[in-house]
Amino acid sequence: MTEEEAVAAGMPEWAGISHEQMHVAGQPAHPGYARALGISLTTFAEWAREHLPEPSRH
Repeated sequence: MTEEEAVAAGMPEWAGISHEQMHVAGQPAHPGYARALGISLTTFAEWAREHLPEPSRH
């Protein structure tokens, strides 16, 4: 949404500019951008299984 739309929707004026920036630039951290570049993605659960030690069994 534009800054004006964000403010009209109830956002405080100081927060409206971030909505305007997302409207223009999109959300660069969105997984679709990485996939479009051929970057493979890992879920947090997959990462944890690969990088964290097994929980100790007491």
